[in-house]
Amino acid sequence: MRWTQDLANRVRDVHVSSFAIRHTFQKEVSEKTKVFLSSRIASGSARSDAQGLGGGNILGTVRHQYSPRLDFEATAALLRSHLLSLKGIYHDDENAVVVETVLSPRMLPPPLTVTYSRRLFSDAPTEGVLVLHTGGQPYLSASIVAPHAFNLTAESPSGPAASSAGSASGLGVGMRQSTYGINLVGIGSSLRADWGVVFSELAVQAKFGVSLSLAGFSWLLSGAWGDEQGGVTTTVALNTSGVELKLDMTYLGQRLVVPISLSDDYDALLGLVTATVPTAAFVLAYQFILGPRRQKHRAAFFRAARREFVEERTSVRREVEESVALLRDTARKHTQAEKAKEGKLGFIAIHVSIRPVTGTWTGLVIMEATYGPMAPDPELRDLMVDVTIPLQALVHKSQLYIPGHRTKVRVS
Repeated sequence: MRWTQDLANRVRDVHVSSFAIRHTFQKEVSEKTKVFLSSRIASGSARSDAQGLGGGNILGTVRHQYSPRLDFEATAALLRSHLLSLKGIYHDDENAVVVETVLSPRMLPPPLTVTYSRRLFSDAPTEGVLVLHTGGQPYLSASIVAPHAFNLTAESPSGPAASSAGSASGLGVGMRQSTYGINLVGIGSSLRADWGVVFSELAVQAKFGVSLSLAGFSWLLSGAWGDEQGGVTTTVALNTSGVELKLDMTYLGQRLVVPISLSDDYDALLGLVTATVPTAAFVLAYQFILGPRRQKHRAAFFRAARREFVEERTSVRREVEESVALLRDTARKHTQAEKAKEGKLGFIAIHVSIRPVTGTWTGLVIMEATYGPMAPDPELRDLMVDVTIPLQALVHKSQLYIPGHRTKVRVS
């Protein structure tokens, strides 16, 4: 059949486009200066050959922090094509400037890239970014980057991640980012927009980008997962060159890139169908790998918290019982006083949040009050503390009085 022949031809056309091996050594000369020495062997990459990095080469890099706001970096190719790359970075609370250039006999005059970014609003992390590049293919780009961190858990967003159980689904903490910009590259100029989201608890990120140029409309959808050992990135791209599905896998410093060209023509329907591949892959990975791993992490966190709670429970319980014993008579008197009023009213306090149950607003009786984590999770039951008597002791004239200089956060 014809489709089997086409498939066989495509399989035979698969080949290694580039191959590289790199070893890197790092030496900290001083607190502000670091030296890196890399040996690299590469073949089959035209880009590496053009930059003098193909074949065999040795790269030396020096990074120096001149001040808390000013950094310098220099990289030299010591064997082939005596290439020297220079980079300077200046940054403060509102601005950042990056200047890069490459000195090489093959590139005259030397290309220069200047990147300037500035925070646009004092109450938001939105930034404006300008990039100017000179050289064989000069370009100018301007963009606005608007990141927004989100935390849908009960814990404070500013708290340390290690001390928090996080969300049950793993999708409650992360960052959303939107980017809108324009690229001026002659007839290749374009308008672009990107939207992305990062779920930090799962180490998963997704990105969708669109671009409109004189050549037409194009879009890109990518999803990535990774940790300190490796990761997987899946990308689907649709442009005038056709439809491409690319898999990028890394593990322990090894990288494998598999580009799959599905069509040489602009095929929107094929692109949409192909986009279901990374989507389905994420759903399956979340259902069978990431989700169960997240549940195990939360279970381990609660076991550790429960173990720590049990270890301290004896001394804490003794202190609590002593405090409750001192307040018991006061709480009983306040309860009798509230019940003696005409038309008594019962209240239940849950997580120190009080709501009426029956009757009219004439008396305040704390029927039940517990203190503990806000999340309604079965794993948290052992961490709840009964505070009914201490709260009733604070009731006076049908009002709950909180002593001065004490926080009233989450008490309503």
